[in-house]
Amino acid sequence: MASITDLEVRRAGPEDVALLATLNEHVHAPHVNAEPDVYRTSDEAELREVYASRLVDPDVVIFIASAEQPLGFALTVHMRAPRNAFSPARERLLLDTIAVDPAARRRGVGRALMHATERHARELGLRSVQLDVRAFNSEAIRFYEALGYLPVQHRYERKL
Repeated sequence: MASITDLEVRRAGPEDVALLATLNEHVHAPHVNAEPDVYRTSDEAELREVYASRLVDPDVVIFIASAEQPLGFALTVHMRAPRNAFSPARERLLLDTIAVDPAARRRGVGRALMHATERHARELGLRSVQLDVRAFNSEAIRFYEALGYLPVQHRYERKL
């Protein structure tokens, strides 16, 4: 599939709360379907509250990708951990959420959002971007690996 040539990525603002709540469905619904014991269906009003509060958090930056219409978003969080007995003080940029309309996948939208995320990390003086991905999400895992992301931790679970 051809990439989208008129793709623009911009920072989200308070006027984008409803849009973010709508775009969230592209990432959340597959998680609810795959792991209903971990994720639940959210309603629009609840999601609007979540995104409204995230947009006023100074450590959160959300990028929106559009080409004639909004196609996806990436929510980033500047994380800080103080020095402790086991590790030095650390900072990182967490890619908390990335959502791309399924009709726009494999057309450069996710890659553009990842580039915006990485550029933001560099602007903050950070040396890495971290993210979490659920084991069932093989499409996302392949996407991140194609961009050079490597696993740094494995979490195991045994259902009882």
